[in-house]
Amino acid sequence: MHECFMSDDKQTSSLDPIWLTEKAVQALRAGQLEEAAQYLNVAKSQLMDNIKSGDKFPLRRMTREDIKMH
Repeated sequence: MHECFMSDDKQTSSLDPIWLTEKAVQALRAGQLEEAAQYLNVAKSQLMDNIKSGDKFPLRRMTREDIKMH
């Protein structure tokens, strides 16, 4: 996984759609449009996966444990 896609804290998954969206906003503010687009695409994909899997709360903080069980 690309180093920019690594979560800053040890509990939050790097596939957490909220974390990815926050990183996209940071990239946009820094003028990094390509990087922001990558973050948003991964966030969208993860959110769609959560919805398709029947997650009751698809847009929530996801921990590394959530990803292991997913």
